[in-house]
Amino acid sequence: MGGSPGIYLVMTVTSSPKTTLKRRMFFHSVLKALPKAEQSFFVRLAHVRNDLRHITSLCQIGLQGVRSTRGLERDICLHQLLFAVRSLCGTLNEAWVLIKTDWDDTGLGKQLSPQLSATVRESLKFLRRYFGNSSLLTKLRNEFAFHYFSSNLPRVIDRVEETHEHEFITGKLSGNTFYGFAEKLLNFAMVDVTGDTDVLPAVRRLYDEPSRAYSHFIRFSDAVLFEIAKRFRVQTESFETTMVIDPRDVPSVIFIDENESSST
Repeated sequence: MGGSPGIYLVMTVTSSPKTTLKRRMFFHSVLKALPKAEQSFFVRLAHVRNDLRHITSLCQIGLQGVRSTRGLERDICLHQLLFAVRSLCGTLNEAWVLIKTDWDDTGLGKQLSPQLSATVRESLKFLRRYFGNSSLLTKLRNEFAFHYFSSNLPRVIDRVEETHEHEFITGKLSGNTFYGFAEKLLNFAMVDVTGDTDVLPAVRRLYDEPSRAYSHFIRFSDAVLFEIAKRFRVQTESFETTMVIDPRDVPSVIFIDENESSST
């Protein structure tokens, strides 16, 4: 598997025009030979792992955009970053539900835990402690991730000075429309959840805390997936790809050229 887990695990940075990876193959018959509950767990765990891979890439791109822009453009990049963070929180919460239902409740955990390293078992203990208590991640998931509901938004709206000027942006293309006022108010509401009064430390915490849970989940999920795959008589071959990037060089999509684009 390689590498210590973390928010940057899936973001390979290389100065080479190509990189070598491994393709691991197995026949569907060996998957079908697993007990039904284990089949489902194996596929669903791999699926959520894939989703997290993409979401963390979006986090990195959004973070770089926030660091490299100012003003309105920075507001748009901040929306992209916090959208990715909210998606990360929601997906991690569902990943934990998967562990509870398909790992704990089916007895699969008791069967496979002895084969996991002490480090992986510690990561699982971290997740149990973290999700077993009230957490910032759970609050963000419940009020900002997929539900478009925030219990403290009315309080935030009441606190803003009446002379504060809001704005939104429009253009010929729908992709250039941005309702900045909504993001600022919702951002204030998210900052309010952290308990911080300063926006920048609050945004840092909104990013960092889910990242810690992510790190432990990645360590656990990769270890379990590889442990199950040991029974598959996996065939491995190396291949090279030139589709490699440094995510720090990937620009955020802020506005679309209305003179060149005919859609979006």
